[in-house]
Amino acid sequence: MENRALICRSCRGTRLKRKFGSHRYVESGLSNVFLENIETAECLECGAKAVSIPAIARLHELLARTIARSVPRLSANEIRFLRKFLGWSGKDFAGKIGVSVETVSRWENAREAMGVPAERLLRALVLRSGPDRKALDRIEDLALKGASPRNRIRLELENNAWRFERDTAG
Repeated sequence: MENRALICRSCRGTRLKRKFGSHRYVESGLSNVFLENIETAECLECGAKAVSIPAIARLHELLARTIARSVPRLSANEIRFLRKFLGWSGKDFAGKIGVSVETVSRWENAREAMGVPAERLLRALVLRSGPDRKALDRIEDLALKGASPRNRIRLELENNAWRFERDTAG
């Protein structure tokens, strides 16, 4: 990261302790995403903390494709993340896949499981372009494996570019 004077957004102080490390990316709406080599700063005057996450659009694209290629059934939060990644409101999503807005709400709030055909379609919509075209050939396998514990998803920042790092640890 470039050398620059940092200013605390809370107190406008200039004494900030910077470090690089792991960050649990709950801001994504997902509890199992960890980012590596992320710059954090803590204000030594007021204690406020800040996280610097570069290339968020590319990060979300990689995260969406990683989730869409994953074998376990999609969780409610993953369904919401993928819908938002596609840029759709709940109403837009419901209309595009032929269900009610209430059904989308039940999926995203874990009150009803998304059916396998709808899940396959959502995964295919996320994977439909770019380098993951081959993953579309495997789409039938992706949603049929049944529920299993979700592993951590680790994404590492290297030279200002994101890469997926498989993690089997809980």
